[in-house]
Amino acid sequence: MKNRFFPLLLAVALLACHAAPAPARPLREATVLYFERPPYYFTSQGQPGGFLLAIARNAFSAAGLEVGYESAPPKRIMARMREGGRLCSVGWFKVPEREDFALFSVPIYRGQPLVLVAAWRDRARLEGKATLEEVFAEPGLVWGVPGGYAYGAVIDGLRARLAPQVADAPTALDQMLAMLAVGRFDYLLLAPEELPLLDPSGEIGEDRERPWPGQNGAERHGDFLVLPLADLPDGPARHIMCTPDVGREFMERLDRGILSTVGPLRP
Repeated sequence: MKNRFFPLLLAVALLACHAAPAPARPLREATVLYFERPPYYFTSQGQPGGFLLAIARNAFSAAGLEVGYESAPPKRIMARMREGGRLCSVGWFKVPEREDFALFSVPIYRGQPLVLVAAWRDRARLEGKATLEEVFAEPGLVWGVPGGYAYGAVIDGLRARLAPQVADAPTALDQMLAMLAVGRFDYLLLAPEELPLLDPSGEIGEDRERPWPGQNGAERHGDFLVLPLADLPDGPARHIMCTPDVGREFMERLDRGILSTVGPLRP
């Protein structure tokens, strides 16, 4: 009698085994968007790289947040952030117009003051300029600005007040420098972290040519002039920017992850 039901029980057991779901993989809690801008963020052999992405990955890992990474142009990143979804992006300045549609983490990095970069052959046009205000007020000088960029309260405030001439620039630094070299615009504002890319061969070395005797800190890097500006403070704090769709709990966990890996930074 017992044996009569055994085949039926075996079939039910086998069916249950086949129907049982495989162990669930961790759910991706957000997609992290970044754009190609070495040394901050770049893609190498299909994998995200760059020192700001490394900081972010450590923070997400410490927070126990499962995320994926995707490269996109800055304008597309901004458009997707406005559209919503569970998205984050790394390394952005916290400015009021972005706070209208995004949440910001505690700071992940603060750099040195930005510097002006121009073609070395055009250095005479900048002789005597010691501040960004003087540069912005000079008629005929055109600033190359990548689309979607903001530079923080000090620079954005000067731009609003003095309305310097502006031309669109690409976001990839090598393309920006190529356009600067052929005169599509007259200068860029770059971070000191990016300066090694101006003369990657290192041929000029420590004995850098000075454009003008006594000019404060101005020097030659390859085919470019690098000019510190006295009215620029330390670089604005950079943050991880996320859509409200990730939720407050996600942001609180992310902040704890940042503080445990980076430590507190001045906003």
